[in-house]
Amino acid sequence: MDFFRNEDKLDDSTGSLSFNQILDVSIDEDISASQELFTVGQFKQHYGKIDTSDEDTLITALIPAARQMCERYVGMLFIAREVIATVNNLNGGVYLPYGPIGTITDVNDINGNEITDYKITGTVFKQMQWPTYDLMAITYAGGYTTCPEQLITAVKEQTLWLY
Repeated sequence: MDFFRNEDKLDDSTGSLSFNQILDVSIDEDISASQELFTVGQFKQHYGKIDTSDEDTLITALIPAARQMCERYVGMLFIAREVIATVNNLNGGVYLPYGPIGTITDVNDINGNEITDYKITGTVFKQMQWPTYDLMAITYAGGYTTCPEQLITAVKEQTLWLY
């Protein structure tokens, strides 16, 4: 099943997609090199086994590119940051993308009116149960504050492959 489209719930009579969809996602990508999962030095010494500094600039660019590729592939954020998801929650129960999900900071309807009465279920990967609006913008903290070592290794491997 496609997490973003709910392809298992297509309406065959109209040919249109069903409800409970992620329509748009905006992720804060303003991350400094010091916030990355590992430094160029750590990558070169412990994983890449690179002993020259000739291509440090290239490796510096590859680390965030590899992280972003891995994040998009698994649908999770490895570094905590703000996410704004525009969702269709007309049937209720839409899952918020790019978890793990932290604090919900803002919920608005399509006209920008703040919604204060809502129900979220789940602990790590959360689901908006109600209200059942067709279009809502939900702002929240997404991503790990401490990334698991397995995911860091995946980013190192992807960085090495790009290198």
